[in-house]
Amino acid sequence: MSLDTTLANQFKKDKNRQDISTVDVGDSVYVDLRFFGDDEWYEGLGLPDWQTSSYVVVFRYVNWYHKNKSKKKISANFELGKHIYNFDNYLVYCWGSNKIFNETTMILVDADILSSFPRITEV
Repeated sequence: MSLDTTLANQFKKDKNRQDISTVDVGDSVYVDLRFFGDDEWYEGLGLPDWQTSSYVVVFRYVNWYHKNKSKKKISANFELGKHIYNFDNYLVYCWGSNKIFNETTMILVDADILSSFPRITEV
């Protein structure tokens, strides 16, 4: 099933009106590298098994974005790349809610993989 653009935009808008409830400060999640770029970028990394495996990095939620205790955005630390990203509820839904590492389909990007594929952190 695919959504047309109007329905997709409405879904995103509705999602972002809701508080984030699937993750909290202190949670770690596995985020697919596709989060960082388009298909051309991802394929261009030259990772082995990129077509059949999901290369993931760990993000850790560090604080709520708004100081007024709103739960509309949460800050996530990408420690390998030393970046902080702010996730709204739609981004959490799409990319940032996978708390379980599935070793049959995921490959965890660690320092060794980064040293072989340094373009990963050029985002």
